[in-house]
Amino acid sequence: PAADHAAVFSSPGLVPIVSPTFVVSVGPPHALRVETQPVATTGGLRLVTQPSVSVRDLGGNFLSSSSVAITAAELSGKPVFGRNILASMGGSPPVFAFTDLVLNHASVQTLVFTSAGLASAFAAEVTVAVGPGVSLSIQTQPAGSTGGLRLHTHPVVAVLDAGANLVASSTAAVTAHLVLDTAVTVPGVLYGSLVAPAASGVSTFTDLVVRTARADYALLLTSDRLVPAISNTFSVSVGPAVRLAMEVQPSDGTGGLRLQTQPEVTLRDAGGNLVSTSD
Repeated sequence: PAADHAAVFSSPGLVPIVSPTFVVSVGPPHALRVETQPVATTGGLRLVTQPSVSVRDLGGNFLSSSSVAITAAELSGKPVFGRNILASMGGSPPVFAFTDLVLNHASVQTLVFTSAGLASAFAAEVTVAVGPGVSLSIQTQPAGSTGGLRLHTHPVVAVLDAGANLVASSTAAVTAHLVLDTAVTVPGVLYGSLVAPAASGVSTFTDLVVRTARADYALLLTSDRLVPAISNTFSVSVGPAVRLAMEVQPSDGTGGLRLQTQPEVTLRDAGGNLVSTSD
């Protein structure tokens, strides 16, 4: 827009005429336009290049100020994290400049920018890649058993990047620790293969055994340089009797008289827990 526009009218063989000058002003907001295209990185991290968006009138002219608010979203509905609603512009030419947008899901995504009453703007597609592993996530929760027998359900643990995407390339070794629901480690009670290397980013335990019966166990899963995960609580109950245990040893006596100390024998399950009843 400028203050010295003029229109020239011409026709072959005729003398052209020029109109008086006239002013073309910037019109009301009509549409959004992406000025800086986003560039993605890996899931859960800020975009390498953050987008900027301008407000244009019907003729494509920049609006230097506007009371509109712009929202950044993903075209297919995947979540967009960070400050994704802006209500002020700056710079020259004036734009709405996003600074901390994050896309979690590893996939090809398209950002769309909207504002009430204005034509939306669509960014070029960005590819969000899977990043390095940063945390563990329990995909299958453990389920208890009886003392000394394998858990009914063993934990399955995945290695995830910052955007919660499975890191299929990870071979991280995951270690299982038995804890109480207060996160206090219980030593000497959990047995079996306590370390499970990840295959395609997933660690599967197969033979964990808890000996001592108790109702408030949990498993803490750890791996070097990864955020650990803690399972739901589970119970280990007393199992059926499988052996006898001598609790009190008999002492010597004399012929025909009762032993001075009588033996005491208890029933124990596979984990060594006292079985109070038995058929």
